Amino acid sequence: MRTVNRMLLRRRATALDSQDPYVRLRAVEKLAASGDADAVEPLIIALTDPTPEIRTLAAEALATISDAQAIEPLIDACLREKRWAVGQELTAALAAFEHEKLLAPLLAALGTEDTALQQAAASVLRRVVWESLDDAQRALVLVVQNEWDEVVGLGRSAVAPLRVTLINGTLQSKRRAAEALGGIGTAEAYQAVLSIVQDPTIAEAARSTAAWAMRSFAWDRVGDTDLAHSAIVLDNWDDLAKLGAAAHAPLAAALRAGNEKAARALADIGNQAAVDALAGVLEDQRQPLQVREAAAAGLVRVGDKRAALSLVPILSHPIWQIRVAAADALADMGQEPSDHATRMHFAIARRDWATVVSEGDSAIELLIETLSHREVCVDAARALASIGDRGRDAIARLMREPDLDAFVRDVVAAAIATHGDSGAAEPLLAMLEDPDVAVRVSAVHALERTGWQPETDSARAIYAIAHGRWDELPRLGRAALEPLLRMMADGMALHETADALKRILETGPTRASIPQLQRLARLADSDRPEQAGMPPDGADGPAPAFGAAARLAKAELNRRGIFV
Repeated sequence: MRTVNRMLLRRRATALDSQDPYVRLRAVEKLAASGDADAVEPLIIALTDPTPEIRTLAAEALATISDAQAIEPLIDACLREKRWAVGQELTAALAAFEHEKLLAPLLAALGTEDTALQQAAASVLRRVVWESLDDAQRALVLVVQNEWDEVVGLGRSAVAPLRVTLINGTLQSKRRAAEALGGIGTAEAYQAVLSIVQDPTIAEAARSTAAWAMRSFAWDRVGDTDLAHSAIVLDNWDDLAKLGAAAHAPLAAALRAGNEKAARALADIGNQAAVDALAGVLEDQRQPLQVREAAAAGLVRVGDKRAALSLVPILSHPIWQIRVAAADALADMGQEPSDHATRMHFAIARRDWATVVSEGDSAIELLIETLSHREVCVDAARALASIGDRGRDAIARLMREPDLDAFVRDVVAAAIATHGDSGAAEPLLAMLEDPDVAVRVSAVHALERTGWQPETDSARAIYAIAHGRWDELPRLGRAALEPLLRMMADGMALHETADALKRILETGPTRASIPQLQRLARLADSDRPEQAGMPPDGADGPAPAFGAAARLAKAELNRRGIFV
């Protein structure tokens, strides 16, 4: 018998796919009449039928069977139903189930961002399971339904839902939630409002509404520090100076959160604690540059010796812009440092290179340190080259450092070129052996300013490359091969490099060393240039010329008995 029933149920479930609504309605009626748990699944499918009568009948049948697997589909159908009358029937059907099993899915729907879904869930919760809700859950329902007087009547149980609404609700609901918290008026309600005002990660609209609530209701616990927080959020900067010391911590927190106006307010308070707060922000490496600059401007506004003392240590700050901000602030105050080391830092930050150079040998180490700041690297290098023999000795030591930044090396060479006397030649000659071809070229240009002329084929090759005299390279043979191979690897002047290599091997392959030939020969067996250690090129790139040079190199190696 059970088998027969199942076969009938399957036949009726299949009838739900009919195009004829009458056939589908008769199928649902028979499924409902069966009262069988096996009918639940097809009845759930019927909840989405386009015919309202079928949806209603399916819901009534599911309520009669009362199988727990129907709860969530029935709730979903109820919340999304567009016809009011059908929605009422679906809601009534839900009442047949255990209330505890309805709570979780309905409360979850209440927490979505879909306003229509929220309203539907609140309506069902109010009609079906209201007596099973605690006060906090009732508050959630009442907030969605805009029953604000009833929310206030729930007292402290409503505080948490109201705080969430004040943060995440619409502009109107934020205001009503703030008013409701003010109406509740307890310590918990005040703390909920204050916590929003104090949290810079919360959206400005919520913080402004909370700050308005702090000032609009008769709280009996608003202190000056709390008023300072609300004044910052509401942009009432004139109020802050009157609050004095109570505003220090809120203003410092606001400045660290990126509110640059707080620096001016701290300066207007102007006591030692305000100065310390500004100096602390200026020294804080985690802060963005514009915030630190605002802090420096605040110290300038204070404008006395206390502020100057806070600025002096920052003249050696690792971030160049912060040094500049501190130096400019001291200059605006007329508070130039008195001790020698600080005075030198001040002069460099102010780009007063004449004063720096006038200090002679004592400025050398500080100028070398300044070379690491690209903002003033060029000027510092020129100042170093201008100091004389000791400055040039320092440059020579610098050039011999194997890990010296290529940019710094190039800048120093350019500075020597600008200075241009004969004593500069020694460090520049050392640069001709640098593995970076760009540095060698820079050294050639600098050496020319000293009257230097190349005396070796290696120097002549670099000299020719520096001036783009590619026709001179074939006669230099092996001496030209090494810089050209380096240029190939670095992707420099690839067209010219490829052509020069090919011509050298055409005119005198015997002058190339075996390692040089092997490096070039690898190109012959590579499908892509980058496989042989050179950058890729476009369709019109230098690959054909490199290919010709590679084949010549391979042939020369074969001639020498080395097969690749």
